[in-house]
Amino acid sequence: MPEAESLSARSSDDAEELWLRVLTELEAELEAPVDLDDDSHAELGMWSSPTQLPVLPASLRDRADALHRRQRERESELVAERTQVLRHLEALRAVPRPRAAASVYLDVSG
Repeated sequence: MPEAESLSARSSDDAEELWLRVLTELEAELEAPVDLDDDSHAELGMWSSPTQLPVLPASLRDRADALHRRQRERESELVAERTQVLRHLEALRAVPRPRAAASVYLDVSG
């Protein structure tokens, strides 16, 4: 029986180590500043979990929950930013295009 306990403890340690790496990676991605002039982040795509990710150890549950809350908050921020950009684009589309090479003035105060 001691051999089975040893295997269980080792697999538990392996699961915790793997989850620590996964959580650290996701936290770093969430905190990383986005450089809008750099398109390299566009190639990253969606994150995918390592194959056969074990069950989250109970000792890391609070950390994973906190990360999930921060991800949801960031998602809300991005949706709000997207809505604002769409409103700006809509306002720009409302500006009439000049028919000839003439000055166009936009009343921004009224």
